[in-house]
Amino acid sequence: MRLHHAIMLHGLKGTGKSLLATSLSAGLLCDMPSSLVACGTCKSCLLVKAGNHPDRLDIGEANSSIGVDQIRELGEFIYHSAQQGGNKVVVIRFADSMTSSAANALLKTLEEPNVNRYLILCCDDVSRLPATIASRCFKQLVVAEQSANWLCNQLNTHEIEPWQALFLQQPFLVLDWQEEEIESNIKTLYDCANSDVTAWQLSELNSMLAKRTELVDTFCLFLTQRIKQAALAGAPYERISEQLNSVTLFVKKTKTLAGTNMLLSLAMLQQSLRQLS
Repeated sequence: MRLHHAIMLHGLKGTGKSLLATSLSAGLLCDMPSSLVACGTCKSCLLVKAGNHPDRLDIGEANSSIGVDQIRELGEFIYHSAQQGGNKVVVIRFADSMTSSAANALLKTLEEPNVNRYLILCCDDVSRLPATIASRCFKQLVVAEQSANWLCNQLNTHEIEPWQALFLQQPFLVLDWQEEEIESNIKTLYDCANSDVTAWQLSELNSMLAKRTELVDTFCLFLTQRIKQAALAGAPYERISEQLNSVTLFVKKTKTLAGTNMLLSLAMLQQSLRQLS
């Protein structure tokens, strides 16, 4: 099977792009693959499982940018002969976190592909990558299908909760929250977004978001969902527009303010959302 030398897996966070990249890289390194699916038993597969295959390189970590030195290391890795005599594979996770210098360095490798050398890039947002990089990759949108039943099995439950239903296209994000043991925090955000909160709850919400600012977007997703439900129920367009603007303003403020300032923003947001009740 002939495969493009550079494959970009993109889609929402939590759709399983990283898992797919791992599986595809294993298939490319396998001695006896079946339609790019690794056999799991050959020497190469055992090396992949052990995490020390000499012809595979992983680059990129969450919440960390990819620098030019890492891409130069990639170039050196690609240049040398494969120790196992087959393919060489590089998996670049969080590719949209590359610095400009790193992207420029990667461009040369993409422009001069070598035989039996493959790059697999994972990113949430293609638009954050330079067009020169994206245009030289075969792009594959990754979506989660039949994820409701699968997620129930993974969570060992018969029915998913209302807040979990909003992430059926991002099931691995829900599993990440479970692994981090912050599911109760997410549920609290959902409950607070869908009801009028007390001063004590507002303070608790402020502490949670100040400590984990990445959850601000999740909280605002819940708020936006509440506003959409109000719109479907017949709320006036002017009021819906005002509420959406309030959420947008809250997001902007929380990017620059913290502590008591965030608490004040939360209070103002909750006061505005009471008009939906």
